Amino acid sequence: MKLFEVLPERFFQLLTGPNKQLYAEAALLIYEQSQRERFGIRYDVMRDLLQELIETQRELGMTFTPDEDEPATEEMRGLGPQQITVEDASRIQANFMLRRMEKLKWIDVEDCDQFQRYIVLPHYTSRMVGLFKELCEA
Repeated sequence: MKLFEVLPERFFQLLTGPNKQLYAEAALLIYEQSQRERFGIRYDVMRDLLQELIETQRELGMTFTPDEDEPATEEMRGLGPQQITVEDASRIQANFMLRRMEKLKWIDVEDCDQFQRYIVLPHYTSRMVGLFKELCEA
Protein backbone atom coordinates (compact mmCIF):
# COMPACT_ATOMS: atom_id res chain seq x y z
CA MET A 1 0.00 0.00 0.00
CA LYS A 2 1.24 3.48 -0.84
CA LEU A 3 1.04 6.31 1.69
CA PHE A 4 -0.91 8.67 -0.57
CA GLU A 5 -3.49 6.03 -1.34
CA VAL A 6 -4.44 6.46 2.32
CA LEU A 7 -3.57 10.12 2.94
CA PRO A 8 -4.86 12.94 0.74
CA GLU A 9 -2.28 14.35 -1.67
CA ARG A 10 -1.86 17.73 0.07
CA PHE A 11 -2.37 16.46 3.64
CA PHE A 12 0.98 17.69 4.98
CA GLN A 13 0.64 21.16 3.41
CA LEU A 14 -1.12 22.25 6.60
CA LEU A 15 2.13 21.79 8.53
CA THR A 16 4.49 23.58 6.14
CA GLY A 17 3.54 27.27 6.17
CA PRO A 18 4.20 30.09 8.60
CA ASN A 19 1.26 28.92 10.74
CA LYS A 20 2.43 25.32 11.11
CA GLN A 21 2.75 25.62 14.90
CA LEU A 22 -0.75 27.06 15.21
CA TYR A 23 -2.22 24.37 12.95
CA ALA A 24 -0.39 21.65 14.90
CA GLU A 25 -1.87 23.01 18.14
CA ALA A 26 -5.29 23.18 16.48
CA ALA A 27 -5.02 19.58 15.24
CA LEU A 28 -4.11 18.38 18.74
CA LEU A 29 -7.02 20.35 20.22
CA ILE A 30 -9.45 18.83 17.69
CA TYR A 31 -8.02 15.37 18.37
CA GLU A 32 -8.51 15.78 22.13
CA GLN A 33 -12.08 16.96 21.60
CA SER A 34 -12.76 14.03 19.27
CA GLN A 35 -11.65 11.63 22.02
CA ARG A 36 -14.35 13.12 24.29
CA GLU A 37 -17.15 13.38 21.74
CA ARG A 38 -18.15 10.02 20.26
CA PHE A 39 -20.42 11.34 17.52
CA GLY A 40 -18.48 14.40 16.40
CA ILE A 41 -17.59 17.83 17.68
CA ARG A 42 -20.09 20.63 17.26
CA TYR A 43 -18.63 23.04 14.73
CA ASP A 44 -19.48 26.16 16.72
CA VAL A 45 -17.88 24.71 19.88
CA MET A 46 -14.68 23.87 18.00
CA ARG A 47 -14.62 27.30 16.36
CA ASP A 48 -14.87 28.93 19.78
CA LEU A 49 -12.04 26.74 21.12
CA LEU A 50 -9.85 27.64 18.14
CA GLN A 51 -10.69 31.31 18.62
CA GLU A 52 -9.53 31.01 22.21
CA LEU A 53 -6.34 29.25 21.03
CA ILE A 54 -5.64 32.04 18.53
CA GLU A 55 -6.17 34.73 21.17
CA THR A 56 -3.89 32.91 23.62
CA GLN A 57 -1.20 32.50 20.98
CA ARG A 58 -1.54 36.20 20.10
CA GLU A 59 -0.97 37.11 23.77
CA LEU A 60 2.19 34.98 23.66
CA GLY A 61 3.43 36.91 20.62
CA MET A 62 2.45 34.49 17.84
CA THR A 63 0.39 35.94 15.01
CA PHE A 64 -1.68 34.28 12.32
CA THR A 65 -0.04 35.00 8.96
CA PRO A 66 -1.86 33.94 5.79
CA ASP A 67 0.14 31.47 3.68
CA GLU A 68 0.77 32.20 0.00
CA ASP A 69 -2.15 29.95 -0.95
CA GLU A 70 -4.46 31.59 1.60
CA PRO A 71 -6.13 34.59 0.02
CA ALA A 72 -7.84 37.07 2.29
CA THR A 73 -11.23 35.68 3.24
CA GLU A 74 -14.47 37.31 2.17
CA GLU A 75 -15.10 38.29 5.79
CA MET A 76 -11.87 40.34 5.85
CA ARG A 77 -12.29 42.04 2.46
CA GLY A 78 -13.52 45.58 2.70
CA LEU A 79 -13.01 45.82 6.43
CA GLY A 80 -10.64 48.49 7.63
CA PRO A 81 -8.64 48.11 10.83
CA GLN A 82 -11.10 50.34 12.72
CA GLN A 83 -14.08 48.18 11.67
CA ILE A 84 -12.93 44.89 13.10
CA THR A 85 -12.23 44.01 16.73
CA VAL A 86 -9.50 41.63 17.88
CA GLU A 87 -12.23 39.18 18.89
CA ASP A 88 -13.85 39.40 15.43
CA ALA A 89 -10.46 38.86 13.77
CA SER A 90 -9.84 35.78 15.91
CA ARG A 91 -13.27 34.36 15.06
CA ILE A 92 -12.69 34.95 11.35
CA GLN A 93 -9.29 33.26 11.60
CA ALA A 94 -10.78 30.29 13.49
CA ASN A 95 -13.44 29.88 10.79
CA PHE A 96 -10.76 30.10 8.12
CA MET A 97 -8.63 27.48 9.86
CA LEU A 98 -11.55 25.05 9.98
CA ARG A 99 -12.35 25.63 6.30
CA ARG A 100 -8.70 25.06 5.37
CA MET A 101 -8.49 21.91 7.47
CA GLU A 102 -11.61 20.64 5.72
CA LYS A 103 -10.23 21.54 2.29
CA LEU A 104 -6.98 19.67 2.99
CA LYS A 105 -9.06 16.75 4.34
CA TRP A 106 -7.83 16.87 7.93
CA ILE A 107 -11.46 17.04 9.07
CA ASP A 108 -14.87 16.19 7.67
CA VAL A 109 -17.82 18.47 8.36
CA GLU A 110 -21.26 16.89 8.50
CA ASP A 111 -24.64 18.59 8.66
CA CYS A 112 -26.95 16.85 11.10
CA ASP A 113 -30.16 17.41 13.00
CA GLN A 114 -31.64 20.88 13.19
CA PHE A 115 -28.93 22.39 10.96
CA GLN A 116 -26.15 21.62 13.44
CA ARG A 117 -22.72 21.06 11.90
CA TYR A 118 -20.31 18.53 13.35
CA ILE A 119 -16.61 17.92 12.84
CA VAL A 120 -15.53 14.32 12.44
CA LEU A 121 -11.94 13.18 12.12
CA PRO A 122 -11.16 10.79 9.27
CA HIS A 123 -9.45 7.62 10.48
CA TYR A 124 -6.07 8.63 9.01
CA THR A 125 -6.17 12.04 10.73
CA SER A 126 -7.02 10.50 14.06
CA ARG A 127 -4.15 8.01 13.78
CA MET A 128 -1.67 10.63 12.51
CA VAL A 129 -2.47 13.21 15.20
CA GLY A 130 -2.46 10.47 17.84
CA LEU A 131 1.08 9.65 16.72
CA PHE A 132 2.05 13.36 16.85
CA LYS A 133 0.69 13.54 20.39
CA GLU A 134 2.71 10.47 21.44
CA LEU A 135 5.85 12.00 19.93
CA CYS A 136 5.30 15.24 21.85
CA GLU A 137 4.77 13.38 25.12
CA ALA A 138 7.86 11.16 24.74
